[in-house]
Amino acid sequence: MTANQPPELDKVFGSAFIRIGILLGLVLAGYLFYKHATKPEIEIISANEVRLQRQNDGHYHISGTINGSPIRFMVDTGASMVSVSEHVAKQAGLECEQDAIFTTANGKIKGCVDRQVEVAFGGYRLFDVDIAIMPNMDGIALLGMNALGKFNLQQSDGTLVIQHKQPE
Repeated sequence: MTANQPPELDKVFGSAFIRIGILLGLVLAGYLFYKHATKPEIEIISANEVRLQRQNDGHYHISGTINGSPIRFMVDTGASMVSVSEHVAKQAGLECEQDAIFTTANGKIKGCVDRQVEVAFGGYRLFDVDIAIMPNMDGIALLGMNALGKFNLQQSDGTLVIQHKQPE
């Protein structure tokens, strides 16, 4: 090759693609490190309270059980009852004791209620909780106000604090 001839295109493009690949790999590694380093702690449980960090979906989530069966609840102060899908109900051994019609954001839905169920979350255990069993909930469980109403809830700066209510 003489001084006036352009470099071979395959060498130029090959070198550029390698550099771009390395750069993209570094950017991806940095992004994954950032996401891991800034991921909020999900649950902090102490003797007197539970602290939850709002998750990327904008909701608060907490681990718990229904009749001893492990479940992941989404805290829903807009739900009047603890509510589960038919799939979750089956896993927890729940049975329909009473048919019911529920008013949801998507309209009225026919479901049923199981009564006197044990619900636990964050070190708290509640007995005799009514649970709504609803179709088409995609395997989720909502921790509603018939359970949450027994506690003080305080939300500030993306943190939800759940504490026992003090006797009046």
